[in-house]
Amino acid sequence: MVTLLLALACAGPDDEVPVEPAGPEPLAPVAALSRISLDLRGRRPTEDEILQVEADPAALAPLTETFLVDAGFGERLVTWYADVYRTRTDAFVVGADGNAEFLDDASRLAFLRSVGEEPLRIIQRIADDDLPYTTLVTADWTMTDDSLLRSLPLEAIEDGEGWRKARYTDSRPAAGVLAANGLWWRYTTTIENVNRGRAEAVARYILCDDRYDQPVEFRTSTDVLDSAELHDRVQTDEACISCHTALDPLGSFFFGFYRNHPESFSEALLYYPGRENLWEEMTGVAPAFYGTPGNTLYDLGQLIAGDPRFPNCAVEQGFTFLMGRAPTIADTDRVTAAREAFLTEGLTLRALYRELVADPRYLSIDETVSGVVSLKRMGPDLLASSVQALTGFRWTYRGLDMLTTDAYGVRVLDGGADGAIVTQPATDHATTTVLTQERLAEAAAAYAVANEATLAVADRTLFREVEPGAAATEDQLATQIRALILRAHGRRVEADDADVVSLAALWQEVEAEGGDPSRAWAVVLTALLRHPAFLQY
Repeated sequence: MVTLLLALACAGPDDEVPVEPAGPEPLAPVAALSRISLDLRGRRPTEDEILQVEADPAALAPLTETFLVDAGFGERLVTWYADVYRTRTDAFVVGADGNAEFLDDASRLAFLRSVGEEPLRIIQRIADDDLPYTTLVTADWTMTDDSLLRSLPLEAIEDGEGWRKARYTDSRPAAGVLAANGLWWRYTTTIENVNRGRAEAVARYILCDDRYDQPVEFRTSTDVLDSAELHDRVQTDEACISCHTALDPLGSFFFGFYRNHPESFSEALLYYPGRENLWEEMTGVAPAFYGTPGNTLYDLGQLIAGDPRFPNCAVEQGFTFLMGRAPTIADTDRVTAAREAFLTEGLTLRALYRELVADPRYLSIDETVSGVVSLKRMGPDLLASSVQALTGFRWTYRGLDMLTTDAYGVRVLDGGADGAIVTQPATDHATTTVLTQERLAEAAAAYAVANEATLAVADRTLFREVEPGAAATEDQLATQIRALILRAHGRRVEADDADVVSLAALWQEVEAEGGDPSRAWAVVLTALLRHPAFLQY
């Protein structure tokens, strides 16, 4: 603005005054409401929320505040960080076969799922309780469910069911996720690797330091090396030194998790304070964090919490979650604003995401402007939570969620990542995603119609304008279908809208075939759940 004012003051009558580029075309207020609601709490807005924004677009700001304190916000962070930490997998090097409780395959998979979710649930709790993000690496507690509580050396420090706070009883240091079994069952080590993979995981996922993801050119002998020769090479070869001078001291913090038998279930349960100094005999490299010495995981957590890369990484990750791409130099202004809000408001995740969703490029699908978010595809977790919020249906088999697991489920088929083989979620629809969406829509629609027929009208989510099991006139059809479109898609349409007309014709065709209004409504609802307006936002 200052540049523009100076230009105006100095311009002559024939001079062209530079004009600041216009921002992207914003989403309509209700579309913006849907995007923020889906991203921050995993479900579409309610009719009442839509009415508020239709009456006054300024209502979007206070509604966003309610989304940030909703329980769904923490669940969304679990989903996003699962693709960062890659711990929500169906298999680990460590098995659960050492415990007779898990002889049943489904029970074993459920337990391993809980192990992998432990670090993610710490992030969720930080969000739910509006704690400083530094708690991630400094907390003297972890999270547990009943399955972990029965098997790991944990004691609950909260009553209740589901995920709750707990502490380890094996004398491991207070270091948040750095002391969580779920992280180090996913990132194991060997006698040759001596925790370097663990150090790289911390650098990449907690500090966004990806310097170690680089090709290495060995200019010396390519013969197979034993562990001693390998250790000498990384300390003397120019191709190795630049990375290993930081990586190896960082790895030396993790010898308390070192296992003599990497696949041993019983050994993997515990932390071993007596092994913390194994670096003396295995590498000779003392623990240090980018040049600053330390001794235990507690020290490492404190050093990370004080490193400016730590909050910067949280901002970068949040930006990537919402925008679907990593920030570039062109995003410096918005990233800086988000970072300042994060720092000045106590490093809370609510403050960070409040600022991130205010980005004009996030609140637009104007592809003529560089960096704008185009229509976003629902991933498996978001599809599951939004369908459940709308219909009450959750797709499970033997207690396992079909959309967030793979051994029995269809997570990867629907474009999700399993954290091991597939490490990045898909951004486009494919044949398998269409098939899984079809099966989910059919099951959810059938469930919703049958369930709502048993409820009083006031208790229903979808069918308030007609009785789903009764015949309907054309006017009743149009009224109910318009209401379903509003509830499922967040779109207000008129009776002559093309979707209303085609869905009414579909209902009449199906009802005429078998004389079953309930089946006809299930088919209509299936079509709405498979519609691009539901699957994209």
